[in-house]
Amino acid sequence: MSVPFPPKVVAAGEGKTVTLFGVGYFEKLAPILAEHRPAAEYYQLAEDYGITIQDDWIEELERTYGVKL
Repeated sequence: MSVPFPPKVVAAGEGKTVTLFGVGYFEKLAPILAEHRPAAEYYQLAEDYGITIQDDWIEELERTYGVKL
């Protein structure tokens, strides 16, 4: 699968911008989260950008801090 904006990293301290997933990912992610759309859309977006979602820590975080994610 081709990634619209492949992740790239520039060495720290060189005064350059670090781009993780490109602006397109975050522009598409914002309405999914803000509108509380189905989780399937969130996971599909991640897959489209070649991102692996690791959410196995969420249950522990919710239990420890009394929050709901």
